[in-house]
Amino acid sequence: MNDIYTVVDKLLESDLAKQPLLAPNTSSYRDDLELKLNNFITIVKTLSPQGGIIEKTLYEASSELENITKKILSALDEYLSGNAGEAYRHIADLLEMEIITRHIFKLCSSMDKYSGKNDSNSLYRVRLSEKPLFKKHDMFHIPFNSRHLVGTQRYSIAGVPCLYLGSSLYVCWHEMGSPDLNKLYLSRFGCRKKNVQYLNLAYSLKMMKPEGLDTFIDNTSEIERDLARIIFLPILIACSYKKAHSPANFNEEYIIPNLLLQWVSKKSPDISGISYLSTNTPQMKHHDININFVFPPKTYTSRKSFYCQTLSDIFELSDPVSWQLLDTVSIENKYNNIDTLISINNMHEDYIKYYHTTKFKDQENKLKKMVVKKVHN
Repeated sequence: MNDIYTVVDKLLESDLAKQPLLAPNTSSYRDDLELKLNNFITIVKTLSPQGGIIEKTLYEASSELENITKKILSALDEYLSGNAGEAYRHIADLLEMEIITRHIFKLCSSMDKYSGKNDSNSLYRVRLSEKPLFKKHDMFHIPFNSRHLVGTQRYSIAGVPCLYLGSSLYVCWHEMGSPDLNKLYLSRFGCRKKNVQYLNLAYSLKMMKPEGLDTFIDNTSEIERDLARIIFLPILIACSYKKAHSPANFNEEYIIPNLLLQWVSKKSPDISGISYLSTNTPQMKHHDININFVFPPKTYTSRKSFYCQTLSDIFELSDPVSWQLLDTVSIENKYNNIDTLISINNMHEDYIKYYHTTKFKDQENKLKKMVVKKVHN
């Protein structure tokens, strides 16, 4: 029996539900994280060994889950003490625990749905530029010979150019800090290879709560995926904090996601990237426009190669086009005649709800008319 409703309901009674998370002014990220992780373990220990499959499994794994939380906090403490290598070792040890290796691929998804075809889902990349951009290279990851331009991201590796994509132009725009639209250049990305896997951390407890017919889903794959999501919840919590200080040269909220990405980059050849929810947009269960993707480079073939050969083999993209120029193109929009009422009090959530009527969606539809091709080194 899929008893995910029972488990999620108990977890939602705690302070774990409000994702993205933000430490209160009276506390640090580290202390608030410890409080939330301890809260999670306390709830797990109250689950019943006579419950459904998920409840029983979590109860029996409480000591392993507690070990996961301790390793996360140890990694954080080592990093903050100046021992970055030891911090990474704690995360690597965590990800090699039997309970993690047994469930991690239940959380992996295939990039097949992002095939780059006109009628498929697409991924997007946005760049802010005062000068015209014409080449596909301009929209790929920062070249290896320009590592000095690599900034601090929630999921990043110091000095390592990664490829960041979004499930919508809207989330890309928010991740850029909501700049002037007329200074943006846009590209659409598609996956050109089969069975490219990514670790799917684009979920929250609220999104997991069953509704309607979801309550009756009882197949094995759904139960295994739901169980894996709860087992990974301590890691997800540690990676889901908004930064307390902006702008800042260092954000302790980024330590654990940075270490996780390092592991994906070097220790997990079967996982190409990570998807995660934006901390800058509302997170709604039945909408997937607020998802970010990060793909670290996997190969450095030569000094003359400025781009990761593995990533250039995986992705194809359209030529960059300015928002202004694309805005002059007109295509039929079947939603134009919809009378949409957006309440001021819930502007951001309603914007996502009626996203199909927005200018962002209109621009995405135009980008889908553009040809995508791979980047050549």
